[in-house]
Amino acid sequence: MLPYAAMATGCPKCGWHELTGPQCPRCGVNIAEYRAQLAAASAIPRPPEAAWQAPRPEAPRPETFRPTAPPSPMIHPAGFWIRFVARLIDGALLLIVLSIMPLWGALVSVAYEIVFHWRWGQTLGKMAMRVRVVTMAGGPLSVGDSVLRWFGTVISALVLCIGYLMVAVRADKRALHDLMAGTRVEYVA
Repeated sequence: MLPYAAMATGCPKCGWHELTGPQCPRCGVNIAEYRAQLAAASAIPRPPEAAWQAPRPEAPRPETFRPTAPPSPMIHPAGFWIRFVARLIDGALLLIVLSIMPLWGALVSVAYEIVFHWRWGQTLGKMAMRVRVVTMAGGPLSVGDSVLRWFGTVISALVLCIGYLMVAVRADKRALHDLMAGTRVEYVA
């Protein structure tokens, strides 16, 4: 049995699904401590049943502690120009690869897009611009999501790049390939 088989559901903070140790390789959180903090925050203290008495109407009611869930992080979608510069950086890197090995360059560029989005949620250009690709729920992309997103980028480029330009006019800053794959691009916190 794997030593961390109980954690097979994923990181409780970022949702990363490939846990190999006591810390999440993606966000660095100590998983056991984070789960303990969540459990402590969600535990509602209850008085012992024998000691509890109904408050008298004339007595003032004591303030009761009601733990609330931590606020959800603000989602800051990455806009058109940030994504454009990230794509330029990726294009320059892939142009170097294509000039070194022209026969395998196309395959390397496809693998680059799919693997980097699947494993890290970012290409090197997105890392430089501090943005990442996540699912609509905020979790990491699966291999299928990453492949579908890549096919969407091809379709976005084929229709006069209108799929890319959608980022500039949509309020949620999602391109055609984001809509197809159920993803969004957001700033890294």
